[in-house]
Amino acid sequence: MMRWYDWIVIFGIILIGMVVTFFALRAIPVHAQSLSVSGDVYSNWTIKALGAQAAFTRMGNPGGHLVKPSKEVLLDSLKGVDALYIIAHGYYQQIYINRQPITADEIDAMGELDFLFMATCDSMCDTGRTFKDAAKEVVGYCHMFSEECRSCWYGYSTLWQEDLFNQMQTQSVEASFNHANAAYPQCSSCVRYHKNVEDKPVNIQPIINYLLRDHV
Repeated sequence: MMRWYDWIVIFGIILIGMVVTFFALRAIPVHAQSLSVSGDVYSNWTIKALGAQAAFTRMGNPGGHLVKPSKEVLLDSLKGVDALYIIAHGYYQQIYINRQPITADEIDAMGELDFLFMATCDSMCDTGRTFKDAAKEVVGYCHMFSEECRSCWYGYSTLWQEDLFNQMQTQSVEASFNHANAAYPQCSSCVRYHKNVEDKPVNIQPIINYLLRDHV
């Protein structure tokens, strides 16, 4: 039969393990195909970030998760990453993780991302060079902290995100974005999608030249 101080020892071991894990996530660079980053230890941020990482893995982009990493660790971890999810305080040109400012240009300079989800309140509100230019396709928030978006943030933003990622397993990012907006219209005015790679038109002139070759 376990005595009361045995439970204290067990609790202490669990607590130490949680602390060690927390600081390990902050200090060790993650080199993988995808990465989710939580700028703080808020529970709703962690749920969103881990949900994004699970979705990346389901889509064939396994990776890691960082909690309040230093700026150096975060930027180093972006090397070779194709898909990135960041939830943090910030706006369209700069975010703050572990009290350190990180600019859109600094993330962009680490290599071309295929997909970026910027879960910061105003990351997608500006039309200049911002986080929307840091990947081929970008999804993010706009005015999420406003009164208009309170119902989205507190009631529907996680469901909206889950729907987006579920649809991305079989559809394009843009189609998935539109589907999530239709499923959760409470968030449609608080999110944005931007595509930096235009679909290349098919050059049919060589085909025409070939077909007409014998008739000229």
